Amino acid sequence: MQPLNLPPFKVLIAIDEGQFTASIADFVGNHFWPPHTQFVICHVVEPLKVSNMMAVLPGPMLDEMSQDRIVAAHALTRNVAMRIRDYLKTEHIEEKVIEGFPKIEIVELAKNLPANLIVMGSHGRHGFNRLVMGSVSSHVLVHADCSVLIVRAQPQEVSEKEQKAATALAANT
Repeated sequence: MQPLNLPPFKVLIAIDEGQFTASIADFVGNHFWPPHTQFVICHVVEPLKVSNMMAVLPGPMLDEMSQDRIVAAHALTRNVAMRIRDYLKTEHIEEKVIEGFPKIEIVELAKNLPANLIVMGSHGRHGFNRLVMGSVSSHVLVHADCSVLIVRAQPQEVSEKEQKAATALAANT
């Protein structure tokens, strides 16, 4: 019997400001993946100049803050990639930091890869908070062309390093 020449399985791992990224990395690292699975770790940085209270600040100040957020996002993405590399002993991991709106950019990236699976976390917001803040995971779940796996974690599972990264990013939003 001839071996199948299937394209590699592609997993898009969408992370946010640092909350729950350890749980997502642990989840991915503790599961079996087909050989040669390709992982893309993505963090979408929302623009400060649009629909944000910070938009009233002078342009140069916003630009500097935006750049700081992008640098922090790259560091966070790199940390998650290193953690998954340690678990899976693979080099098939790509890191992406994208500027835009997460619910749109994650769906677009998944379509363009094309991803077989999106792995992401959920804050578990309910009621008024969900109505006001929206839900990236709900939007991705409904609009993605591939399967979506939502990793739920308790806030106390967030490491001190991730809390610092999340605090630094939140301070700049």
